[in-house]
Amino acid sequence: MLGFRVVSPECGRTPDHLIQFHLPSMAKPLRVGYPPEMNERTIRPLMTIDEVAEILRVPVKTIYEWRSRPLPYGPPAIKVGRYLRWKVTTVEAWIEGQEPDAVPHGHA
Repeated sequence: MLGFRVVSPECGRTPDHLIQFHLPSMAKPLRVGYPPEMNERTIRPLMTIDEVAEILRVPVKTIYEWRSRPLPYGPPAIKVGRYLRWKVTTVEAWIEGQEPDAVPHGHA
């Protein structure tokens, strides 16, 4: 799951209550807890451009270049003031959309 892992707490709550963020640059995972009243409509933490670049294994400059193309490329971002942020689910969906079809070449 794109450098993020859902962790099920020992208390028996659903896995949505704790998400563990881990990027290769982190010494240890960042754990973000959510209160029991949260559901699938609750806003999750957003990724920074550095985190997206690290997940995609491209320089930050490349993401800026993708966005400046006449036909933008890369996962779509959200503007928060002057900052770019990404939903984890949007980045995951974009990555999955980049995979070639499972049909072998020449067998269409």
